[in-house]
Amino acid sequence: MITMKFKIIDRKKTGFAKYCPTFARAYQVMAENLRRRRLVKDLGSRNPGTRKNTVKALRRAVANEKSRQEALEILVKALDDENPYVRRNAAWALEKAAANGVDISAAAGALGKALADKYSNVREDAARALGKAILNEKTREATVRKILEFMDSSWFMREAEKNSDAFINMANALDEVLRRVKAIEAERKVA
Repeated sequence: MITMKFKIIDRKKTGFAKYCPTFARAYQVMAENLRRRRLVKDLGSRNPGTRKNTVKALRRAVANEKSRQEALEILVKALDDENPYVRRNAAWALEKAAANGVDISAAAGALGKALADKYSNVREDAARALGKAILNEKTREATVRKILEFMDSSWFMREAEKNSDAFINMANALDEVLRRVKAIEAERKVA
């Protein structure tokens, strides 16, 4: 009987991985999934230092061209987490990324949904993230397009039909964000 250990797989593709790229890729996918789960778990930690370090790591990952897509996916997934700490820290990380010029338009729908969160801190951070994305000339158009797509979604329409408090909060926040866009466009025409 042959026993294989995961330790033989490394990034240099030595050992068994050198001869079996399929096994090496399977191991890499498994390691990535474990890392993702760990990041989402750490975002919801009760320890503020752990949450802060996780958000910093994700912010750096979003700023990095190679890891941006994966980090955005983690943050979008985290915006839908049951833990309010996770949702707030994900929105905050997206806000900081947008403030640094990163295109977070892919997260605009999830941020729009977060505007209806029952926790005010989550709503505020989501609104600030959308606002920062819109203030950036490079990401403004894509973010507005994603917000409008979100407003046409069936989820948004169902909430509108309910006319819930969550919908009213979300609609007011989106109205403020779109009002900022109009003000920016008006300033640009004057200048």
